[in-house]
Parts: sequence; structure tokens; C-alpha cells
Amino acid sequence: MKSTWEKVAPSTAQFEIEVEPQQLEEAMDKAYRKLVRRVNIPGFRKGKAPRLIVERFMGRGALLEEALDIVVPEAYDQALDESGLKPIDQPKLDIVKMEDGQPLVFKAEVAVKPDVELGQYQGFEVEKDPVEVTDKEVDQQLDLLRERHAQLSAAEEGQALENGLFAVIDFEGFLDGAPFEGGKAEGYMLEVGSGTFIPGFEDQLVGAKAGEDREISVTFPEEYHAAELAGKPVTFKVKVREIKKKELPALDDAFAKEASPFQTLQELRQDLTNRLEEAAKARVNAAFERRVVEKVVEQAQVDLPEILVHRQVHRMMDDFAQQLAASGLRLEDWMAQTGKDDHALHEEFEPAAQRQVKTDLVLESVARQENLEASDAEVRQEIDRMTRNYGAQAESTRQYLSSPEGMERVREAVLMDKAVKRLAELQKPVPAAKNGD
Repeated sequence: MKSTWEKVAPSTAQFEIEVEPQQLEEAMDKAYRKLVRRVNIPGFRKGKAPRLIVERFMGRGALLEEALDIVVPEAYDQALDESGLKPIDQPKLDIVKMEDGQPLVFKAEVAVKPDVELGQYQGFEVEKDPVEVTDKEVDQQLDLLRERHAQLSAAEEGQALENGLFAVIDFEGFLDGAPFEGGKAEGYMLEVGSGTFIPGFEDQLVGAKAGEDREISVTFPEEYHAAELAGKPVTFKVKVREIKKKELPALDDAFAKEASPFQTLQELRQDLTNRLEEAAKARVNAAFERRVVEKVVEQAQVDLPEILVHRQVHRMMDDFAQQLAASGLRLEDWMAQTGKDDHALHEEFEPAAQRQVKTDLVLESVARQENLEASDAEVRQEIDRMTRNYGAQAESTRQYLSSPEGMERVREAVLMDKAVKRLAELQKPVPAAKNGD
């Protein structure tokens, strides 16, 4: 097989591929063995008719078409491997010459990843924030820990409900005077002022005392997940059975022993400080890396293939639809409410999609320029990390990620991350300017 190729556009390559007669003949023989098992020819057992008979029965054209389906993809894949180009779409194939005893010649035109002119990608001065953890942040973590170890006790007799207290209530909801499904509960624990119930419900409990009955009128939010209740006014009959208050443990060594593996409050504070510093360091490094990548991408020149931008837009639209679904809203309903259609949403996401595609292409180019590679061990380690928190879906997720397609996607992700880390190493961090400076 022989092949030549040329770029006919920044992200389009055209191949001319020549397949030797012997290679085509071998494909014809494979086609015969495949077709003979599918046809019934009078006078021959299925699968036993000679090739000449099969050709006469089906026509040489049918055999040749099957052979081309075998040899053309094989020859194209070989030419693509030899070129080192990365296709981003299926090729358009065109037979140029096909004569008995002569080489088969065909052309393949395919969209490929474009060349990237990196420009300067090292030696920038990039702002890096300091890693700071304040006593206030440590105190907030201690307060959260105290909240998790808080106890509820009965409030003083005659205590009226107020924000921060807990009410044990029975309630039943009515829509147009009739009870509705899911609107009834007994012994329900509600923190007044937490905002966990329908807006307005908790406010109307303020001032109530244990044993008191109240009738509460509220309106369900327009985006409520149950369509039959969304935007509807309802009434709740509520009985306050008990009122409880939260008691936080004292902040001392005894609390440290109960809430942690440490013996003293000072040891607990130091551990929380260390954890906060690690988290702050990760945030600072991530912000620094984002700034670095933005500078490098800004310096690079690349013609963005329309197909890659189009795919990225649709990924973003799919992600947006999933976010809406998590909030109980369908994309179609959101578009109806906002007056937007697919075209408008596509245009809205396109600038971000273009930035993302350019960033990906630049990072790939950096990886090549810096001779970065993702080893099989690193890919397996990343698969382990990605599946660690998938619970019941961990095994099916692992099976997909361990497939050739999945492994390639993970390898690309590992390589991208390496490129980002390498770029960060190549810059000069400078202290970030403080607000007001």
C-alpha cells in the first residue's frame, strides 16, 4: 500500500491511497468466505459453493462491494497511522480508480486536529495568592464540629417557638379543601428558621407553644417538582407537640476527646489548621494554574474546527439540562419559561465552547512539545481514583473506563493534567496584589 496526504485546509487533510492488486484480491477472498455463508445457491450446501459460482450467482459487483468494505477501511487506518494525524470525524471516501489487475486508488478527506502555534508558553510572571488560614476559619470549623455533636433537650415550659428552636409537629396539607398526597406527617422534627420547609411555613410557626394548633397558608414555588402543586396556594393544619432546644458541647479537652482522635483541644485546633492549610494550598494552586493556562492560551494561535466547537456546545447543553433536571426542571420547560430555543442556547454557549476547545488543543500541543506521556500505570491509577466514590455503579464504570475507548479518554485527561502542571512549573509566581493596592 502507498499513501500521500496534504492539508487542504487548516483542519482538513486529504489522502490519496493506493492498494496493490494482491491486497484487493485477498479482500475479495475474504468477502467470498463471508458471503458464501449467507446465501443459498441451488445444488450446493450452504457455505460450500465455490467462489466462481458465488460470483456468478450474486454478481461480481456484490463481491467487490463487500471487498471494498474490508480493504478500504484497513488501508485508510494504516495511512492515518503513518501520517500521525488525529482525525476528529469520519472520512469522506471516493474511489478514483478500480480496474482488474490494477491498483485500487481512492481518496479520503477527513477533518483533523489543526496545528497550534503556541507562541510563548513559559517565563510569564503570574500572580499567586498567599496560603492563609485565619483563627476565625478554624473557629468556624470547630463550631461545625460542635453542631454535629449537639444534643437536643426539652425547652423550658411555656417557651414560644423562635428561630433556632426545634418543633416536633404533626401536620396535614389541603389543596382546595382536600388533602393532597405527601402532605401529611406526624412527629416531624423541624428547625424553625432553617428554610427547609415551603417558604412562609416556618415564619408562621414563630410564637407558637407546645400543644398549640395553627393553620398556616402558603404557596408552593412555581418550580416545585410536583407539577400538581407548583404555584398553588395550600393550607396546613399544624399541631405543635414539643419544642426542643439545641445544646452545644463545651469547647474543651473533653470535647476534643469525644469528637476526634486527639486528647486536647489544642491538638484538635492544630489538626483543623493543617487541614484548612492543605485545602487553601490546593485552591491557591488551582487558581494559579488557571491563570497560567489563560495566559498561554491567549498567546497561542489556532483555527478552531467547527465540528469540535459544535460538539463542545452540545456537551455544555447536555450538562445544563442535567443541572436543571437535578432541580426538578426539564430543559423544555426552562426554555418555554425563558423564551429561548435550541438556537439561542447554542449561541449563548458558543463563546465558552470556543475557549474550551482552544484550551484543549493548546494543552495537547504543550504535551507534545514537552514530550509528556501518560503511562498505563498512571491511567489505571486515575481509573481507581475516578471509580472510588461510585458506590454500586463503581464496577460498571470501571468496565467502561477500562475499555479501549475509556482508557483513551482517561489517558487524554491524565495528559492534560500533566500539561497544566508542567506549564505551572515553567512560570514565575509573583505575589498577588491585595485589594486596594
